[in-house]
Amino acid sequence: MIGKKLLASFGEKIITFGYCADGKKLFSLRPNANVPPAASGKFSTGEDICREKQVVKLNILLMNNSNFRIPLLWIMLMVGLTIHTSMDLLPLFCGGSVVMENATGEVPAWMAILMSTFTYTVPFIGLLFSIYGKKRCDVIVGLAIACLMALFHILHMAELFMGAGMAQFFIMPLNAVIAVLLVIDLWNKQKSMKKGE
Repeated sequence: MIGKKLLASFGEKIITFGYCADGKKLFSLRPNANVPPAASGKFSTGEDICREKQVVKLNILLMNNSNFRIPLLWIMLMVGLTIHTSMDLLPLFCGGSVVMENATGEVPAWMAILMSTFTYTVPFIGLLFSIYGKKRCDVIVGLAIACLMALFHILHMAELFMGAGMAQFFIMPLNAVIAVLLVIDLWNKQKSMKKGE
């Protein structure tokens, strides 16, 4: 078997899965879950394994699982903002200057607050809500924070028309897309939780 085995716990069951050389998905229920091995041997191929009217779908484990995807999108936003900021510092390595016009040597309070709020505090709070929040109201708070971040990123793209560096043309729109995807995921999650009530 090529690649790492990934483990995910679903109550009493533990699923081991991976990929073989021909790219087929392989998975099995492990014996410690008191479940007999698949009929064809240790591993079986296909989309689901059924036991006692429960269907465990392989695709819910990672990218089709909003519980995995939403925290990942929050982290991607934080990383994107960090890269965005570090790109502004690139001229220093080429003998250039990053000093703003009319700079006095002191960082304006509004800039420090804005940077710390939108590059770390707000996304980190959203990340905490997505990891530890179990109720629909937690998802709604995360959605409100994500909407704020999406609005910030969309408005922040105005900087592209005010002489931002060429690298920002790749980073800033991508950050905006990630923020919008986050809003969509959170919206869909709260909608599905509402149906489940």
